[in-house]
Amino acid sequence: MKVMKNTAQVSICLACGLLFSLSAQARNRVIAYGWDVLRSSTEDFLANAEAWDEVPVDGVVFTLNAPNPAGGMFMHRRIPTDKGWTYAAFAPQVQVLRQLVARKSLAHSMAGAWFQGHKAKNRLDWRDDGAWANFASNMGVLARIVREAGLDGICIDNEDYGKCRQFYRQEGELSFNELRALARRRGREVFEPVFKEKPDIALLAFWFLSMDAAYLTADDLQAKERELGDLWPAFIEGMLEVMPDTATFHDGNEKAYYYRAETGDYLRSTVRILTRFAEILEPRFRDKYRARVRASAGFYMDNYVQKDSSSYHYLPPTKGGTQVDRFCDNYMQADEACGGYIWFYGEKHPWIDWKGGTDKPWRRAPRWNDAMPGLHDIFAARRDTVAFAVRKCAALDAVGTATNLVANGDCALPGGGASGFREGKWAKGFTGWKGKAEKGVMGTDLGVGRGDSASLRLDSVKKGCMITFVQDLPPGASVLVRLYAKGENPAATIYFSNKGKWRFPLGNTKAAFAEAGADGWRAGYAVVTIPHGADGFGLQMGGSAEGTVWYDDIAAYLMR
Repeated sequence: MKVMKNTAQVSICLACGLLFSLSAQARNRVIAYGWDVLRSSTEDFLANAEAWDEVPVDGVVFTLNAPNPAGGMFMHRRIPTDKGWTYAAFAPQVQVLRQLVARKSLAHSMAGAWFQGHKAKNRLDWRDDGAWANFASNMGVLARIVREAGLDGICIDNEDYGKCRQFYRQEGELSFNELRALARRRGREVFEPVFKEKPDIALLAFWFLSMDAAYLTADDLQAKERELGDLWPAFIEGMLEVMPDTATFHDGNEKAYYYRAETGDYLRSTVRILTRFAEILEPRFRDKYRARVRASAGFYMDNYVQKDSSSYHYLPPTKGGTQVDRFCDNYMQADEACGGYIWFYGEKHPWIDWKGGTDKPWRRAPRWNDAMPGLHDIFAARRDTVAFAVRKCAALDAVGTATNLVANGDCALPGGGASGFREGKWAKGFTGWKGKAEKGVMGTDLGVGRGDSASLRLDSVKKGCMITFVQDLPPGASVLVRLYAKGENPAATIYFSNKGKWRFPLGNTKAAFAEAGADGWRAGYAVVTIPHGADGFGLQMGGSAEGTVWYDDIAAYLMR
């Protein structure tokens, strides 16, 4: 079958700008959060489970509340102060959670917990052993729920909504040194039952040591800690004292809401989290911090649909692009920079069109995928890139109006010719390279093709490849590559270029090949985004030292 030569640009996928090798998936789990998720019960999720199957994320943050036998409710936002959580109160929800995490889009979910009193009067006295023992017991119950339900871990929201300033020294309290020692002790006490219940737990905090930017400009971090009266680092030191090597803590870095990839913000943030912020802690805790802490990032979805450029919650389109393109660029860099989870929080739209419950606008359409066209494609390409590429190529084949950026993708020789192998003869738009000592041969085969009688051929080539270039693309352009191969051990790699010259430091992407069909041909796929410093790429198709490899029907489609 010959590749399509029609002239209409691909419009099926408006936004799939992800630089991922198809031989490896993304580095991070995607966690969906927002007003609709926060205000939905586990029963709400069960009633809407099929709708969540259509959202290609990895998990959510569940809100767990349960009737208190003594009256009222046990609530996730009151876990520091609720008296006596019991596993029995939450047991019915555990059964529901087990059903939910069996679904792909919810398989890596977490349970939410607010870590500061929801009202100023609920601030815990650092000297009150009973109050802190109660908090620790509640956390142990939550960790057991997480373990029994099959959740990944606990998502800690330690923003001070109630203005209680739990983790800052207040006037009239003990000296800072005395409070710091107490805070470390309370950290040990609160987290010890957590790690006992689930030693491999993942803890994701929207704010961790990245909370206070004042540390970034301080010459003396310990002096700044004392000046601020900041007790959070000491509390974290206590956690680290009892943290097993099987657990991880993820700094969710809510400040990333306003990051921009073009200035390297996500990469810089990871360096700070793993180096600069570690120095806030006492020296004996720093190695363990670096070993157990992972950098994360938060995305505030509303920034990408806000149209008022004067608003603080506004991220502009990319140059010549859209706000969704901005989201693609930011997400691509965040996934390169982070190490476990990336979380996405929104207020203006829901993730699904919820059935039942309240009619609040954040639970009704338009969904985030409607407000940000192509959002699901972005996540789908990350979650299972091969399946995404296969599906998109099938859609392109069905429409039949895609422009192939590869000149002469069906590998025909000018003027054709009689059947047979033409050693050293390149199909128009292709060239070849071999090492000086390479004895293998390559050229164009006019006797073998995928639905025709022309293909590229490499015989016993160990050090060499056939090459075609795709050029004149702007930074940020996203391209879907497909080619077919037959024979021994095909290998195709994309390297970026600028004005026809290789830019190897910009990285590469290897195509992933599917199993061979009945005709012996195997489809290979790659999805790439052109980085700054490049204006295109070269596709290198290699051979096998022990046999023959053919390539045919080579295509590249501009997705955005």
